[in-house]
Amino acid sequence: WDTKIIESKSIFKDAADLLSEKILFLPKDIQFKLKKMACIGSQCDITILHLICGDDSASKEPPDELCNINIAIAVDEGLIQKNGPNYVFAHDQIESAAYSLIPEEQR
Repeated sequence: WDTKIIESKSIFKDAADLLSEKILFLPKDIQFKLKKMACIGSQCDITILHLICGDDSASKEPPDELCNINIAIAVDEGLIQKNGPNYVFAHDQIESAAYSLIPEEQR
Protein backbone atom coordinates (compact mmCIF):
# COMPACT_ATOMS: atom_id res chain seq x y z
CA TRP A 1 0.00 0.00 0.00
CA ASP A 2 1.28 3.43 -0.92
CA THR A 3 -0.08 5.64 1.86
CA LYS A 4 1.05 8.86 0.17
CA ILE A 5 -1.12 8.10 -2.87
CA ILE A 6 -4.05 7.10 -0.66
CA GLU A 7 -3.74 10.29 1.41
CA SER A 8 -3.55 12.41 -1.74
CA LYS A 9 -6.93 11.15 -2.98
CA SER A 10 -10.04 13.14 -2.26
CA ILE A 11 -12.20 10.97 -0.03
CA PHE A 12 -15.61 12.12 1.08
CA LYS A 13 -16.13 12.34 4.83
CA ASP A 14 -19.76 11.28 4.67
CA ALA A 15 -22.66 10.55 2.36
CA ALA A 16 -23.80 14.19 2.37
CA ASP A 17 -20.45 15.31 0.93
CA LEU A 18 -20.67 12.68 -1.80
CA LEU A 19 -24.24 13.64 -2.65
CA SER A 20 -23.41 17.36 -2.64
CA GLU A 21 -20.64 16.66 -5.13
CA LYS A 22 -23.06 14.69 -7.31
CA ILE A 23 -25.55 17.58 -7.28
CA LEU A 24 -22.81 20.04 -8.25
CA PHE A 25 -22.17 18.06 -11.44
CA LEU A 26 -25.75 18.71 -12.61
CA PRO A 27 -26.67 21.74 -14.74
CA LYS A 28 -27.10 24.94 -12.71
CA ASP A 29 -30.87 25.17 -13.25
CA ILE A 30 -31.36 21.67 -11.84
CA GLN A 31 -29.12 22.48 -8.86
CA PHE A 32 -31.22 25.58 -8.27
CA LYS A 33 -34.49 23.61 -8.33
CA LEU A 34 -33.13 20.92 -6.00
CA LYS A 35 -31.98 23.59 -3.52
CA LYS A 36 -35.36 25.31 -3.60
CA MET A 37 -37.13 21.99 -3.23
CA ALA A 38 -34.96 21.19 -0.19
CA CYS A 39 -36.13 24.44 1.42
CA ILE A 40 -39.76 23.35 1.42
CA GLY A 41 -39.32 19.73 2.45
CA SER A 42 -38.91 16.22 1.20
CA GLN A 43 -41.53 16.50 -1.53
CA CYS A 44 -42.90 19.14 -3.85
CA ASP A 45 -45.66 19.41 -6.43
CA ILE A 46 -44.26 20.38 -9.86
CA THR A 47 -46.51 23.47 -9.99
CA ILE A 48 -45.17 24.67 -6.63
CA LEU A 49 -41.64 24.00 -7.86
CA HIS A 50 -42.32 26.19 -10.91
CA LEU A 51 -43.66 28.95 -8.67
CA ILE A 52 -40.82 29.00 -6.16
CA CYS A 53 -38.25 28.88 -8.93
CA GLY A 54 -39.84 31.80 -10.72
CA ASP A 55 -40.64 29.84 -13.88
CA ASP A 56 -43.09 31.53 -16.23
CA SER A 57 -44.35 28.04 -16.93
CA ALA A 58 -46.21 27.93 -13.60
CA SER A 59 -49.25 29.50 -15.25
CA LYS A 60 -49.34 26.91 -18.04
CA GLU A 61 -51.19 23.63 -17.92
CA PRO A 62 -49.50 21.20 -18.09
CA PRO A 63 -46.20 22.58 -16.73
CA ASP A 64 -43.51 23.46 -19.25
CA GLU A 65 -41.94 20.41 -20.92
CA LEU A 66 -38.41 21.83 -20.66
CA CYS A 67 -38.68 22.00 -16.88
CA ASN A 68 -40.04 18.45 -16.80
CA ILE A 69 -37.09 17.28 -18.90
CA ASN A 70 -34.67 19.03 -16.55
CA ILE A 71 -36.32 17.51 -13.50
CA ALA A 72 -36.21 14.13 -15.28
CA ILE A 73 -32.42 14.39 -15.25
CA ALA A 74 -32.50 14.53 -11.44
CA VAL A 75 -34.88 11.56 -11.48
CA ASP A 76 -32.55 9.63 -13.80
CA GLU A 77 -29.64 10.39 -11.44
CA GLY A 78 -31.63 8.86 -8.58
CA LEU A 79 -31.79 12.08 -6.58
CA ILE A 80 -35.56 12.51 -6.69
CA GLN A 81 -38.51 10.30 -7.60
CA LYS A 82 -41.83 11.05 -9.25
CA ASN A 83 -44.73 10.14 -7.00
CA GLY A 84 -48.00 11.11 -8.68
CA PRO A 85 -48.00 14.90 -9.11
CA ASN A 86 -45.13 15.25 -6.64
CA TYR A 87 -41.39 14.98 -6.81
CA VAL A 88 -39.86 13.42 -3.69
CA PHE A 89 -36.23 13.31 -2.59
CA ALA A 90 -35.11 9.69 -2.88
CA HIS A 91 -33.45 9.91 0.56
CA ASP A 92 -33.32 12.43 3.38
CA GLN A 93 -29.53 12.68 2.96
CA ILE A 94 -30.09 13.94 -0.60
CA GLU A 95 -32.42 16.64 0.72
CA SER A 96 -29.80 17.57 3.35
CA ALA A 97 -27.05 17.67 0.72
CA ALA A 98 -29.09 19.96 -1.54
CA TYR A 99 -29.91 22.23 1.40
CA SER A 100 -26.27 22.36 2.48
CA LEU A 101 -25.35 23.84 -0.90
CA ILE A 102 -27.33 26.98 -0.11
CA PRO A 103 -25.12 29.67 1.44
CA GLU A 104 -26.11 30.21 5.08
CA GLU A 105 -27.08 33.86 4.56
CA GLN A 106 -29.62 32.75 1.90
CA ARG A 107 -31.31 30.00 3.94
